[in-house]
Amino acid sequence: MSAEPYSRYDEDHLGITSSSLTNLRKDAELNDLPQAWLDAIAFFVLCQDSSGKSIRTVRNRRGAIAAMARATGTESPADVTRQAAVTYIAADRKRRKTADGAASHFKCLSSFWSWWSAEENLPNPIAGLPRPKTDGNSHPGPVRRAAGGRLRRHGRPLDAGAA
Repeated sequence: MSAEPYSRYDEDHLGITSSSLTNLRKDAELNDLPQAWLDAIAFFVLCQDSSGKSIRTVRNRRGAIAAMARATGTESPADVTRQAAVTYIAADRKRRKTADGAASHFKCLSSFWSWWSAEENLPNPIAGLPRPKTDGNSHPGPVRRAAGGRLRRHGRPLDAGAA
């Protein structure tokens, strides 16, 4: 996967802070990563953008992937073993102040590894790992009025006193 064909996309379009995908090394978050990781991240970012993900979502996912790449010390995603992935995720859970942060980080990594595994036709090193449990400190989502005036969150009715 080469980032070259995607250099026409600007930073606002893809959520990348460097001027083009071929200059990802200028991004402080990515400047110490090997080229194979940069290529994978660039193509993942393009795929996320083309599927309509928000810039914030793409940036969060890009940051999570970069952190794992750096922590595992591997030259490419193909070099990440299941043991290295599990070790990283366990260490990340301990490092986080909230379980919600660990769950969010895991979701970002899960998105990348599912995509990467399908793209490269190689095993997903985090397949089957349970998502870290949340502690409920994050915002539960918007409350909306459904037909009939009942309050709902994520399409589910709220309890009488939970609004």
